[in-house]
Amino acid sequence: DKHVKGSIPHKIFADLALIDGKYIASAPAQILANTTMDALCRYIGYRDFKSFREALKASGAIVSSFFSSKTIEASSLKEGTGVILGWAPNRIVELKYIGGTTFEVISVQNAKLQKGDCFEASEFILGAPLFIASIRRSDGTVTPPYVAGKVEGLNVLEVIPEE
Repeated sequence: DKHVKGSIPHKIFADLALIDGKYIASAPAQILANTTMDALCRYIGYRDFKSFREALKASGAIVSSFFSSKTIEASSLKEGTGVILGWAPNRIVELKYIGGTTFEVISVQNAKLQKGDCFEASEFILGAPLFIASIRRSDGTVTPPYVAGKVEGLNVLEVIPEE
């Protein structure tokens, strides 16, 4: 009965939590946030918020991260350079770099792109999907946005050597 608040060592995990309105009213916001997150994570089966974060990082579900992968940047190409892209299942497209960020489809195997299509792309990344804002068809029509390799990303990414 000394009316002293103390902490319980963090390695003790209760199966039941009681809420003291006086404690909540006087506890610092950071303590409330941490204990709330711990309680929520305990509810969904984790020991605490820290173990939840560690499991989330290990799961691959993080939506933003740095990566290292083979890339081809449009700015590194010479006009007329050929590029081959591929994605599952068995889609292969040969492109010709026109200039700026414009590419023309030269040949297609098993894909919705068509010979003569043109589109803008600043970069191709192995293992990442290719997002195209619109495709200009040879007949002048413009398509809605298109994604190639949506699930597994590009699995072929090559610059055709100059002859």
